[in-house]
Amino acid sequence: LSLPRVTGVQTCALPIYSGKAEFWTNVYFQELHFEVIAWATQKLKEFDNVIGIGLINEAEWAAGEHGMYEWYAGVQERMTSIDATQFMVISDAWNLTKAADWAMSRNQAPTSDETLPLPSSPVVIDHHNYYTFAPEYYNKKPQEIMKIASKALSYLHGKEMVGGGR
Repeated sequence: LSLPRVTGVQTCALPIYSGKAEFWTNVYFQELHFEVIAWATQKLKEFDNVIGIGLINEAEWAAGEHGMYEWYAGVQERMTSIDATQFMVISDAWNLTKAADWAMSRNQAPTSDETLPLPSSPVVIDHHNYYTFAPEYYNKKPQEIMKIASKALSYLHGKEMVGGGR
C-alpha cells in the first residue's frame, strides 16, 4: 500500500495545506500521517496479500537532516506494536547510502530466543533513479542504462538488507 499524498509533502489543495513541502517542519502533519499509518497497519493485518506500507514518496533532499530518520524510528516502533510482519517502505530522500545504512541498522532477524530483541517491522527502501529526463540519456541503449543503474546501486552489492531470510 502506497501513501504518496502525504499532507505537507506533495502538492495538494487541502485548506490546511500551504502548498509548500513542509512535512518535516510541521509536527501536526507528521502526527496526522503517523496516525494514518497506524490505522492502515491495523486494518491490513487481516490481509496476507499486502506486504508493506509505503510511508512517503520521494522525500525532499534534506529530509534526512530534518528528523526523517527519527520519525521513521517512531513509525517502525508503532507498526511493530501492531504487526511486526508488515514491511515499512521508506523514501531514501535521494541519499541511498544513508538510507541503506539506517535500514540495515533497524532490520532485526526474527528470533524465538527471549534474550534477543523482538523482531521489528522490516524496513525496505524506495529508491528512484531517473534515466529518461536528462539529454545525456536520450540516445543510450537499455544495456547502457542497466550498467549505469547497476553502478548507482553498487553500494548495496553483497549487503543483506533484511536479516533472517525475510
